[in-house]
Amino acid sequence: MKHSYALPILCCIFFSGILIASPIESCAQKDQPINTTLTSSSQVSSLQISLLTDKTSYSIGDEIHFEVVFFNRGNSPFRILVDDTFIGENIQCTDMQGNKYSYEGGYHSWSPKAGLFTGRTYFLKPNDKINIKMDALVYDNYQLIFSNLFDRKGSNNYEELKKNKKLPSSFPDKYLCAGRIFSLLKPNKYRLTYIYETINADKHWKFSAVKTPQETSLDLLWIGKATSNPIEISIQ
Repeated sequence: MKHSYALPILCCIFFSGILIASPIESCAQKDQPINTTLTSSSQVSSLQISLLTDKTSYSIGDEIHFEVVFFNRGNSPFRILVDDTFIGENIQCTDMQGNKYSYEGGYHSWSPKAGLFTGRTYFLKPNDKINIKMDALVYDNYQLIFSNLFDRKGSNNYEELKKNKKLPSSFPDKYLCAGRIFSLLKPNKYRLTYIYETINADKHWKFSAVKTPQETSLDLLWIGKATSNPIEISIQ
């Protein structure tokens, strides 16, 4: 699992997100058809991942509502790690020619304590699935800005942050967070993929004290790499 802080065992610096409702809700709405472009999910071992968006075309100022579906297609239960802070690090973004776009730190990024995972685990029995929602804003200069999975409103002085970042007062508070930023620079058609990867060292993560034992257990952690179906979106 990649993150922007050091594991206690691996002395390396890595990285790893906006939930408006429960993480296990579906983003499909009657007035928001889901983008089903290239919906055949890749299958790696027992973990299958599907990536969805609410539309196929967006403009500056629009929000993109993503949904990531984790499905246990195997015969044994397992757990997965899901970060709720550094959203966007699991997203691979390319243009239609395959050129990759790197992400930058969010408008209000920070570094947690070494060895502390900024998220939780989810338990999946065979044939279980979990739906995780993520939001991203298409901003000026074609920036794609991800938000945290959970609203931390009240924990920051947003107006002061906006002044410091030279952002207008109308800039949405929820995007003043550690969610990653992709600078796309121009209108184009883009391909997005969700990549999930864990290694044995991830079994040693520590969690925030506010998490429950069910949210922090690393027993039966799924180890490996799984890639979702690619989603094609147009940003105008």
